[in-house]
Amino acid sequence: MRKTFIILVLFIITSISYAGHDNYPVGARQAGMSNATVMCSDIWSLWHNQAGLAYLKSTSIGMYYDNRYIVPEYAYKAFGLAVPTKRGVLGMSFSYFGYNQYNEKKIGLAYAKSFGEKFSAGLQLDYLNTYISQDYGSSGTVVVELGVLSQPVKNLFIAAHVYNPTRSSMASYQDERIPTIYRFGIGYKMGDKSFIGAEIEKELEFEPRIKAGIEYKLIDNFFLRTGISLKPVSNSFGIGYKLKGLILDIAFTTNKELGITPHVSMIYSF
Repeated sequence: MRKTFIILVLFIITSISYAGHDNYPVGARQAGMSNATVMCSDIWSLWHNQAGLAYLKSTSIGMYYDNRYIVPEYAYKAFGLAVPTKRGVLGMSFSYFGYNQYNEKKIGLAYAKSFGEKFSAGLQLDYLNTYISQDYGSSGTVVVELGVLSQPVKNLFIAAHVYNPTRSSMASYQDERIPTIYRFGIGYKMGDKSFIGAEIEKELEFEPRIKAGIEYKLIDNFFLRTGISLKPVSNSFGIGYKLKGLILDIAFTTNKELGITPHVSMIYSF
């Protein structure tokens, strides 16, 4: 109860004082690798780096849920859809964080295109909405996301992504700006058995955050994952299973002070 009370108090103070709407990471596969995955390509690229969508070959839908520190008011839910076309890949995303007294909603429309096998780029427009009960009401704004992904040599991936480069604000009276976040990462695929990635995430007004993660295929269609991130220190681990067009992933991230967060996601490709 004490932990729940502390988290809720911090939650309320932070929500009222700042604009919120950090670029929350999505996908249990990504969570299992401490979200050192800006260079990865799957439907969760709708949140991590839209350029990764360009390499999807079939229509995919994804659903995601996490419950931070096992506090119901900290639940996060997301849904994504990606549709390849002759001119590129179109994507749509929706996410919801919070509860009926305070919540943040994000709706995104994305477009990604590959330029050969070695380079791709992606763009996303987001509508963000924050609701606070009582006399605060709701407010919204539009945010831009941009990303690039390159494979200069076989199995080596380099990527960069920026969230809110225009420094959009939620409200002018307190200069409530949405965070501007830069990510740069590099990953290497070691045959068909494992993948290792590392990245630096820099929010404009804070120190850089370093993350690293690894994925290992233990047996056919079954994956183990682990990772670590710094500032604050957080560890993660997870598993994944592929069955034809269905992918199921589960992960857990741990924080020494606040506890554990479970993550679960599902992808289905037609």
